[in-house]
Amino acid sequence: MELVFCGGAGEVGASCCLLRVDGKNILFDSGIRMDSTQDKLPDFRIIQEKGGLDA
Repeated sequence: MELVFCGGAGEVGASCCLLRVDGKNILFDSGIRMDSTQDKLPDFRIIQEKGGLDA
């Protein structure tokens, strides 16, 4: 099992967690940034690097 934080660690908003279990990738708690000076979405590139999503 692996838990990957794609956003939200050390900041308010843009939380995004990827759980990897038995070769399956599950995305949960995906939010947006409240600060409009930055991209509102978390960085989803790591999800593709880990093989995409299963759920």
